[in-house]
Order: sequence, then C-alpha cells, then structure tokens
Amino acid sequence: GIEVPAGADNVTIEYLVLRTEELTGTVEQTHVVWARGPVSKLSLIGNTCDHPIRPNGGKSGDCFSVLGYPGDQMVRDVRIVGNTFLRSSRSALGSHSGVDGMLFADNVSIDVRAQDIDTEGGDAGHANWVIARNRLVLPQHPAGSAAMQLAGITGATVVDNKLNGRGINMYRCNTCTLENNTITQSYPVGGDYGVIEGIKDSSHVLIHRGSITRLASAGPGPVIRIGPHG
Repeated sequence: GIEVPAGADNVTIEYLVLRTEELTGTVEQTHVVWARGPVSKLSLIGNTCDHPIRPNGGKSGDCFSVLGYPGDQMVRDVRIVGNTFLRSSRSALGSHSGVDGMLFADNVSIDVRAQDIDTEGGDAGHANWVIARNRLVLPQHPAGSAAMQLAGITGATVVDNKLNGRGINMYRCNTCTLENNTITQSYPVGGDYGVIEGIKDSSHVLIHRGSITRLASAGPGPVIRIGPHG
C-alpha cells in the first residue's frame, strides 16, 4: 500500500490503479492508502482501488484510511475526488476521530462490503465535511444496512448523492444537512431502524429535498428515525 506519514504536507496521489488481490497475511488494518496525522493538504484524485475480500474469511482493511486525533494529530484539508472503489472488504473511506475539512465527491463505490464511508468519531474531532455527487452501489455481500456512517462530526453537508441499496446512520452528527440525495433501501434493516438514522446526541440535523425509498425487501419500518441510541 501507500503510507502518508505523520507530518506530511501537500501530498497528491492521483490516477493510479491500486490492486491487492495478491497480498497474503492481511489483517483488519491492512489499508491500501493510509494517512496518520498530523497531515495537511492530502488529495486522492482519480484512482481505482481494488481491495477484495480475502478467501477463507481472512481480514483486510479500507481502500483509504485517514487517521487523526484532536490536538496535535489532526488531519486537515483532504480531497477525495473522482475515484472508483471496485472492491473492499471494509470501507471505501475509513476515517477516525480527527479530520477537519473533508471533500469526498464524484466517487463511485461498487462492491464495498462494510459502509462505503465510515467515520469512527470516538473523540468527536471531525468537522467541516462535504460528501457530494457520489454513487454508492449495494455490494454482493453487505456487512450492515448503511452505506454511510457519520459519527462524531460537527458540520457535514451530504448533497446530491445516489445510494442504491443502503441508507445513512448518524451518530453524534451535529449541524448536519442531508440535501437532494436519492436513497433506495433494498437491503434488510433490522428491528425498527430507519433508512436514515439520527441517534445519540445528533442535533441540528436538516433533511430536505431528494427521494428516500424503503422497498419491501428492506422489511417494515420507518424511512427516517430520530431518537436515542438503541
């Protein structure tokens, strides 16, 4: 893979075909591109990532993993634009705790098993995200009913995306706007969960325009559910 080390500044990775099917001995944290803060001005433009599920239940990581922490290990000003995610056993983009300024736009995610976008916001350090004009396709073997998990973010705009098969989970998503998205939930949703979930300390959430459809194959339940965790 490609490592963007702590302290890197003004890095661009563009127009590469990144394939990992020949890798052996992979683990859950085997990512194709991995950045650890502090990093600033990181651009991933026009790449193709093929990071398939390992045979016999083997684990591997994300196509792009961006890891930052509030304080002196933040990742700032990231642009992920025009990439194609052919396969991933985890996420297209996995991001942890401290990314301030993310543009994830005009990407296509085809067979990504877990969430296409997964923000693990344990320290609630994510801020100022724009997720725009992406097409997220239901994978062959989904691990979960959400294409996006937006956790621990202050200030997110999700606009003009097409989610074909799975929905959106928001967990501590504050000042978050979902606008003009086309979301079709065909994959089964457990319990009373919605196609869009806003739970546990999510606040100032605006959902407007666009289309949200829950097909019979998803099972009975709400289109949007706002409430406590659980």
